[in-house]
Amino acid sequence: MPSPERLDDFVKFIDEELAPRGVNTLILRVDHNYQFESRPELRDENALSRDEVKKLVTICRKHAIRIIPQINLLGHQSWAEKTGKLLSVYPQFDETP
Repeated sequence: MPSPERLDDFVKFIDEELAPRGVNTLILRVDHNYQFESRPELRDENALSRDEVKKLVTICRKHAIRIIPQINLLGHQSWAEKTGKLLSVYPQFDETP
């Protein structure tokens, strides 16, 4: 998913590149790049707002493109020395042996 600064470029890309090529499904890796209302502690610093996400939804609806959000779950919250947002906030979920 794009950062807020790149959102307009991404909307333009959907409108001018994906839609004319007949793309009908878009998998967006959201992870913590959304301003969650129920769990604000899990938001990335530069996360998209609800209104910004609506821009994506609107352009995809215009072209009948289905959006599938992807969020990494427990098994994919860290990698080598990097700990993801969920385990940073809730270290008790870490199941690393």
